[in-house]
Amino acid sequence: MSHLDQVERHIAWLLAHDEPAEPGNAAGLPLLDLVPSRPHAGWDWLPAFLKGTPPTDWLPRAVSAVDVTALRAGLLLMHDFLDESHQQSQSIEGEGEHQWGDYWHAILHRREPDYGNAKYWFHQIGRPPTFPELARQADVLLQSSPSPHAPRWRSNLATPSAWNPFAFVDLCESCASSPDPGLKLAARQIQFAEMLLLFRQTYRQATGT
Repeated sequence: MSHLDQVERHIAWLLAHDEPAEPGNAAGLPLLDLVPSRPHAGWDWLPAFLKGTPPTDWLPRAVSAVDVTALRAGLLLMHDFLDESHQQSQSIEGEGEHQWGDYWHAILHRREPDYGNAKYWFHQIGRPPTFPELARQADVLLQSSPSPHAPRWRSNLATPSAWNPFAFVDLCESCASSPDPGLKLAARQIQFAEMLLLFRQTYRQATGT
């Protein structure tokens, strides 16, 4: 399968799913670490592909150059290419109708981890339209979590009526030193839901669909 075919298949999967990939499903995406240690194995070609291939080759149409760049930042971040994603999101700082590039920028710093910088970027994006659905999904995940700390984090995150991205940064930071596997799993699941919602919205803005 060519790299172009892999990217197209992968984007189709991301747009159609809200669960991590089953083992062996190359089209999908595994449940991402809160703080990655290295880019995904087998995807080392992705940064060069996205840099050298016109977006019209891997998108049905591209109507917003800013949001195409944000989409690149998202694809790179979802495969743990943090430096390359940073270059993309930083190049469109403050641009776009919903500043999706700045949202990817905020997630990137949360995953580095640089928690203070992540909060700075979350301040820049305000209240993007993905937050209500993210709050709903996070609430479901925390309600089903076996962690004894989940109820407190539900309150801190203000789910399901709202979403507090700064509290989620705090949750991710807490997980870095927490021995609670249930809480860590819930945080990774919420992160996955957040990134899928953001990817879909970025894609729609980039393609006008």
